[in-house]
Amino acid sequence: MAILHKTLFTLRLGNHEFKPGWIPTLVTLCVLYFLFSLGQWQIERAEYKSDLETKIEKRKDLKPIPFDLAPNDKNERLYLPVFTNGTYDRERNILLDNQVVNMRAGYDVYTPLMLNERHAILVNRGWVSQGKTRQELPYIPGIASRVSISGLLAFPQEKGLVLSEQPNTYQKWPSVVQYIDITALEKILGYSLEPMIIILDANESSSFHRKPVKLNMKSEKHMGYAIQWFLMAIVLLGIYFIVNTSKIEQQHD
Repeated sequence: MAILHKTLFTLRLGNHEFKPGWIPTLVTLCVLYFLFSLGQWQIERAEYKSDLETKIEKRKDLKPIPFDLAPNDKNERLYLPVFTNGTYDRERNILLDNQVVNMRAGYDVYTPLMLNERHAILVNRGWVSQGKTRQELPYIPGIASRVSISGLLAFPQEKGLVLSEQPNTYQKWPSVVQYIDITALEKILGYSLEPMIIILDANESSSFHRKPVKLNMKSEKHMGYAIQWFLMAIVLLGIYFIVNTSKIEQQHD
């Protein structure tokens, strides 16, 4: 282990010497790899989000097609306008928590639409503001049972930071959830669900505020994070060179 305390090499730069040790070099390389990987990952996320933004813009004005005719591939379905009909499971509304509109906290309201007796798709019907307290749930108006709807196909919102091990309890209806868990919901509801949801079209009749379809984090923000990680890598390299460089003492006769 004595080698770890030795100088890796010596490089003379004018009246200065660059003499990095094994330990600071290994630590620096590990941290640089970590920072570079984070930056590269953010660039990949930025490219992915940019593709999604383009897809949203191109597809939002397309004429809806029957849901049954939608492509099988999930990515081809994403943000595709569709229409379908079915029967709402009116007694089992789901409130997605922590949804903010114009600086006001609230919920996105999801209701299962039964496509047949044993299969349904979740419909995002819009946003409703939070009650005066967390314990006071908003009023969910009644809706017609048999309906025809149109909207955009989308993936359920990604699971974010969740502090509780069991944030979704489904103890009563409407049920407040921190994220949409299709698998868990299927067990609670007793019937199968489509892996994607329908975001109700703005022109459809609804008692709730309709938010524009957009990504939670745009591609520009991911690029900003990538630049931050790369700048931190550059700063680390600078510190590494400064700490391991010293001035050569001049010998005097």
